Amino acid sequence: VPHGKWTNWYESGKKEKEEFYRKDKKHGKWTYYNEKGRRESIISYKDDLKDGKSTYWYANGNKKEREENWQQDRKNGLWTWWNERGKKIKEGNYRNEQKHGIWAIYDNRGRKMEENQWKDGELSGKSIQWNQKGNKIILKSFKADEKNGLWTWWFKSGRKQKEGNYKVGKKHGTWMFYYPNGKKKRVENYKHDKKNGKLTVWYQSGQKERDEFYRNDKKHGKWVYWYGNGKLEKEEEYKDNVQTSGKHYDYFGK
Repeated sequence: VPHGKWTNWYESGKKEKEEFYRKDKKHGKWTYYNEKGRRESIISYKDDLKDGKSTYWYANGNKKEREENWQQDRKNGLWTWWNERGKKIKEGNYRNEQKHGIWAIYDNRGRKMEENQWKDGELSGKSIQWNQKGNKIILKSFKADEKNGLWTWWFKSGRKQKEGNYKVGKKHGTWMFYYPNGKKKRVENYKHDKKNGKLTVWYQSGQKERDEFYRNDKKHGKWVYWYGNGKLEKEEEYKDNVQTSGKHYDYFGK
């Protein structure tokens, strides 16, 4: 019955691994080496099950590749990954084999690029992405792996690009869109992923371009268009996606 420390060597004479047993079961820290004699990994066991911290190294044996935490052969606790330069590239927690809590992703220089909130293996809460300058580019909200809550996008300049709410995976409520100069571009209203109510579009100058009306994603009501000079361009009436009347004006509103 294996008990205590066991050591294995490669044919070259280099150490291959060190094992520890207690009453025929893996118990303690097992260390593995590559054929060049460099440490590859240290894995912790308790009663034949992974338990505690396990660490893995890149082939050169100097830089860590990842650290894991286990409890009775189940992922539990903090897990961290690094690139070959020693910069952290990913980190997050597990609880009973499921992602739980904040998970972060970094670029090769160690700058945080993304952060997600998890609950029992499902996206739940805020998710944020940044560009390489550290400016936010998107903020997402989830509940039980579905889009739920406020979502916001930004231009590279840091100005807001668009913003709106989801409810159980579907667009719901008012959505705002902006030009790069910060002026309003479009406002849309949704109910369970379908356009409902008024939709307004503006020219980049700030002058209103048109008003649209919808009912359950179908054109319904009076649509009004304006020229860039502010004069009335045309008016149209719709009922269940069918145009019932219309009137057109010249550039001077006549």
